[in-house]
Amino acid sequence: MESNDSDIKAIMTLWEDYIEACRLDIDSLQTECWSESEADSSIKTDIIKYSFGAGDPLYCYGDIFTYGIQKVDTSHYQIYSAQYYKDDFEESTVFATYKICAKEVSPGIFKLFNYFDINRDKLKVYNTGSITYYYPDSYHFDKEKASKSEHFVDRIFKEYKLDKSNIIYILGNTLTECNSIIGFDYTIANAPTKFAAYSIYPNILLATQIDHSHELIHGVFRPNFPTASFLFQEGIATYYGGSANLPYQAHLNIVKDYIESHPDMNLSDFESYNTLIDEQTNPFYIVGALIIDSAIKTGGEEKVSRLLERYTDDNFDRAFNDEFGLQKEDIHTFILSLINNS
Repeated sequence: MESNDSDIKAIMTLWEDYIEACRLDIDSLQTECWSESEADSSIKTDIIKYSFGAGDPLYCYGDIFTYGIQKVDTSHYQIYSAQYYKDDFEESTVFATYKICAKEVSPGIFKLFNYFDINRDKLKVYNTGSITYYYPDSYHFDKEKASKSEHFVDRIFKEYKLDKSNIIYILGNTLTECNSIIGFDYTIANAPTKFAAYSIYPNILLATQIDHSHELIHGVFRPNFPTASFLFQEGIATYYGGSANLPYQAHLNIVKDYIESHPDMNLSDFESYNTLIDEQTNPFYIVGALIIDSAIKTGGEEKVSRLLERYTDDNFDRAFNDEFGLQKEDIHTFILSLINNS
């Protein structure tokens, strides 16, 4: 994008430098480029950057085309960008379009910040103690459900002796509306179902339900165990919060039938079955929940905390030896027994 405006040139250079810094060091906020939230001090992350997961920052996918920078008031600008990738035939597919903002912090000096900071003023706010809800006027907010959600997360914080962290909970009538609140004009991180939801590292949830237990559990554990393996993260969220609005036990018969119809399935190859098999059941999540269940039965919350604290995506297979006394060749049989005996 070309411009003769000196401010827009400075913002474009800032944005390009920030993207490059993120690609070189995905965990860095690059404080020289980024401004923390003025609207909510508990938001300490680039929301768009981590909307695809903590380990997979959005800016690391494909290419970014910035097609506009617009001044919205005396010191604030909006940056409009599209994220796309090219296939083997050089055909481009856009998978996200979004807005990031910039503000002048001193003459000619700009910093980036979340679009949510500007949009927040248009939303209603309700705080329960551990959870801060943001929602549009058109959303029917149920304070009783919000109170039950607070009691739910408070119990988990206490059971695991965790420091309370504020959970930012963004509500919308659809997930598309939730995404627009944080700055997306389009994203493939979307779903039409009424149970649709996802979390943004470390403490931000987007959902159409006030009491989405699965994502609330992520809001409890991810800030406290940011490097925990994906298997154990999804396992504990599914164990306490269910999946697709059902307790994990309700999915077991579907998983059993799936395994019976796939006799060559290797249950120790976890990523091979990280997929939906009936539009609502993911065997990976259910297996993760069963592992958490086994840990609780054999070592309580302390053992679960060890799984989350010590084992990352790079070494989580060691947990089966360290915590369950298994050799690698025994993992398939162990998991199969958890499924069949549940």
